[in-house]
Amino acid sequence: MATLTLNESKRNLIVKYLANELTLEQTNDFDKWRNESDVEPLIQEVRNIWEGFNINAFELPENVKDEAYSLLQSRIKKAPTTKLNLKVNKPTISVFFLLKIAAVFIFMLLTSAIIYLYITPGNFTQPISFRTINVNSGTKKQLKLPDNSKVYVNSGSVLTYNSTFENVRMVSLAGEAFINVVPDPQRPFIVNCGDYRVKVIGTSFNIRSYPEDNNFSVFVNEGIVEVSHKKRVLGLVKPGFALEANKQKITYELMKLEALEIPDWRNNKLVFKNTSFQEIKNTLERHYNVKLILENDKLNNCSFAGSFDNRSIDYVLSIISEVGNFKYKIDYEKKEVSIFGKGCEN
Repeated sequence: MATLTLNESKRNLIVKYLANELTLEQTNDFDKWRNESDVEPLIQEVRNIWEGFNINAFELPENVKDEAYSLLQSRIKKAPTTKLNLKVNKPTISVFFLLKIAAVFIFMLLTSAIIYLYITPGNFTQPISFRTINVNSGTKKQLKLPDNSKVYVNSGSVLTYNSTFENVRMVSLAGEAFINVVPDPQRPFIVNCGDYRVKVIGTSFNIRSYPEDNNFSVFVNEGIVEVSHKKRVLGLVKPGFALEANKQKITYELMKLEALEIPDWRNNKLVFKNTSFQEIKNTLERHYNVKLILENDKLNNCSFAGSFDNRSIDYVLSIISEVGNFKYKIDYEKKEVSIFGKGCEN
């Protein structure tokens, strides 16, 4: 564990560095300090956390930057020195993450934008701890967040959140989850999935955004959900409707789902809607904790529509193989499935 002590000058440099507002002279000073101090692991740790929460999507307008910096500095002046503790296995962060939240708070307060992040006065030397939930393939996990919201996390997913939710109800998701959010009009609930963001006040919804898949989707069970891509609001999703987006083409569609199309993986139901075999492969690998080996890349060009209620992988593949014109062999000991066939043309 490394311990760093920051004076006010270093705080100023870090604040402006994280906001991308260093002058050329300040950049030289900051680079010199980084080269002379063992601060790089801390900077990288903080950057990883920020990128996971996608906070850098917001920029401060010129007319409020000075005010933002003034607030940031006034809030930390109570602590002449700030100690930052680095731990490899459990990332902790004290000043920096709160500084960024403060800047975002000012911007949103003055522009009446999408999200409000509240900051309470206090001692900024206290670290904010983050919990990361990793759910292995072939398993699912249910948990309760600090605000008593319930989350069901699907296999092959990673969920990260603030362990207290004292100021911000924000989580980061890479994968799929069904979330039942406790209403709190003063603190909207935010889910960040890379470039996509979901904001709710009190509702239940399913969100799917696996990094390896090309599609992002949100299905609303109750309430209303706001979905945005970077700074652009895509739309409001009402109960019974879903918003599905293509992450490569940056296109999206708002649609009403039929009963058979509603995601219900919590009860081991698999639903495919003209899904490419590439994404079907990813889904089956996560759901059954197996490895699918394709002997012909053209198999990825095939697509399938249908649903399966709590079926074995053998049964699922036997049905899909009729459409995809392929054969398969399951090695249960190695947990591998070999798939071979002509595949489909583009």
